[in-house]
Amino acid sequence: MHPTPNRLRPLVLALAIAAAVPAFAQNTTSALSGRVTTAGQAAVAGATVSIRHEPSGTVSQAVTDGEGRYSARGLRVGGPYTVTITKDGQTEVIRDVYLQLAQTGTVDAALTGETQTLDSVQVTGVRLPEGFRADAMGAGTNVSAQRIAALPTIERSIQDFARLDPRVSQSDKQFGSITAAGQNNRFNQVTIDGVTVNDTFGLQANGLPLLRQPVSMEAIQEINVAISQYDVTERGYTGAGINAVTKSGTNDFKGSAYYIFRDGDWGREVDDRGVRFKPFDSQYTAGATLGGPIVRDRLFFFANYEKFKRTSPAPDIGSLTGVTTTQADQVAQIARTRYGIDAGGYAAAALDNTVEEKLVKLDWNINDDHRASLRYTNTVQNQIELARLGGNRLALSSAWFNRINSFESYVAQAFSDWSDSFSTEAKVSYRDFLAEPQPFSRLPQVQISTGTGQIALGTEQYRHANLLRTKTWNGFFAGTWYAGDHTVRAGLDYESNDIYNLFLESSLGNYGFSSIANFDAGRYSSYLLRAPSNG
Repeated sequence: MHPTPNRLRPLVLALAIAAAVPAFAQNTTSALSGRVTTAGQAAVAGATVSIRHEPSGTVSQAVTDGEGRYSARGLRVGGPYTVTITKDGQTEVIRDVYLQLAQTGTVDAALTGETQTLDSVQVTGVRLPEGFRADAMGAGTNVSAQRIAALPTIERSIQDFARLDPRVSQSDKQFGSITAAGQNNRFNQVTIDGVTVNDTFGLQANGLPLLRQPVSMEAIQEINVAISQYDVTERGYTGAGINAVTKSGTNDFKGSAYYIFRDGDWGREVDDRGVRFKPFDSQYTAGATLGGPIVRDRLFFFANYEKFKRTSPAPDIGSLTGVTTTQADQVAQIARTRYGIDAGGYAAAALDNTVEEKLVKLDWNINDDHRASLRYTNTVQNQIELARLGGNRLALSSAWFNRINSFESYVAQAFSDWSDSFSTEAKVSYRDFLAEPQPFSRLPQVQISTGTGQIALGTEQYRHANLLRTKTWNGFFAGTWYAGDHTVRAGLDYESNDIYNLFLESSLGNYGFSSIANFDAGRYSSYLLRAPSNG
């Protein structure tokens, strides 16, 4: 067995010069800009702009340039923010400002010589159509925390909310996969806190590493869907770039506990005979969140735990056309008495699919110019697979296996303002995906013909030696220089994938018997054993 060689994406230097302030996608922050003038529309230079995130006390400072313009980047998503503008004893206060993920809000102000306070200004609510905004860099949609909380979702997934963009539609109801602008779902890229959560190896039908996304929707703050973007920081997709950020702690302790239950009998009738579509017996989702301050105005935490369990009905053995239960019992008896093998049974009480998700996030306001965050997630999925079952084939339980997949990720980010016109963003992330099936037995596979069907026992031939592991490192650094009407951005983006794929079918042996009588007599008609070559 040999691990696949590393796939190393070369360093990329990105340089962009754009009119006004561009949107920056695949990002985890927001930005704010604007212009300060006098009552007569003359530019006010040297005004101090203080931008305070009220829930956490995070403060960012900016100073207007000679044209009265200011810009602040690396801000927390959401709000409310309070923007305070001062110059020579004059003060303008704008409250209840909300910012969107990967977007630049605009707050303009006029210093009239009197202290004024403006309340309830949501800067993202007044927007030109996509094609006419100066900062438009392609089509896209933002899904705010308010919309996530208000809208129903059946699968509780980012893909459900991505479909709020009219260019995104569902391509497979069973797996919840989506298509954007007619592209295959594998051409989409999904990132959470800047960490790619795509299926790196390409085995999952939904394009994700697991059957469910590796971070609960209860931990998602906001979602951005980008279509046909041409921002230089965009990469990794030709369909949709779906970018989400997780929630953070604030100065107030906040928590929640939730339980969601669905019954398979609640499905609608699919025809005039009263038949209902019933893909599962029942399922539930239970979890809790908690966030708050560790050090007020400085250090915060947010945590989430969630468990999902779906119980599906076991297949009806009576519907098999080529195998009878009498034949299955006879094969199991021969395996036990003649070969000393526990072949198992054929009746599963139920098929359970469980997913456990954990998330912990820390946010640190180092000072007014620097802040950092650290986030960890762990998701484990366990699903029972009944191998080689259906039609005229029956696999006894010794051929079944647990499909166990795990996804673990770390991401550290730092945001710094080095001057009124220059800021940087640095990000390092690591993700580890492991798919390691756990067979119910460690035996050769045995296949017995019944004349009209087939019975299998022992380890399913494709699980004899089967393991997949991918490790992905990402590094990102960007510096942004604000120059009035123009923004210059340069940076480095590094990615390394280490993929290990072990797959050797029939390495424990594979016996074929032409009849139950021959199985009892020990006369096999075929035998296959695969072994790795030297080297």
